[in-house]
Amino acid sequence: CWKTYVSRPEDSNTIRTCAIGVLAHGLGDAGRHEERLQIQQTQFSTQMRLGLSEQELLATRCNIAVCLEELGRDEEALALRRECYATSKRLNVANPGDLYIDVLNLSKSLLDTHRHTEARSFLREQLPKARRALGPADDTLFKLRWNYALSLCDTGASREDVLEATTLLEELSSTAQR
Repeated sequence: CWKTYVSRPEDSNTIRTCAIGVLAHGLGDAGRHEERLQIQQTQFSTQMRLGLSEQELLATRCNIAVCLEELGRDEEALALRRECYATSKRLNVANPGDLYIDVLNLSKSLLDTHRHTEARSFLREQLPKARRALGPADDTLFKLRWNYALSLCDTGASREDVLEATTLLEELSSTAQR
């Protein structure tokens, strides 16, 4: 599919960048993440050259972070997730749903890199804001609370943290069953 567009001039041709995106997703579905990463980095460079919106650039960077996680490059993914969260925080004043997806992704990366204390602190700060912005029944809020419970369960967890995590996980479990 990309061969169709490669010879065309690189103006604000979003069809070309969409074709690159389709190729990247196909490679990801096939488990070919090294190649996917190269394609997504090319997509990002192309979008930068074309002057696409920060929102579109943010989506591509989030996709690159997912690919890095798939490759086991968790530290690189975490650094990119931090950048994505900072950008999302600046851009998504009107759409808090997108912001809290980036909060969720960053908290997952913190947990994946065994930064439980940082994840716990970050989520303690974000959960009340997310509850107000998203409402108590939102799926993203549910996942944020789940990550918070996981952040309480690191190897050096106190008895109080384990009890809080257990209570929260039981609550989330009963909510999920409804």
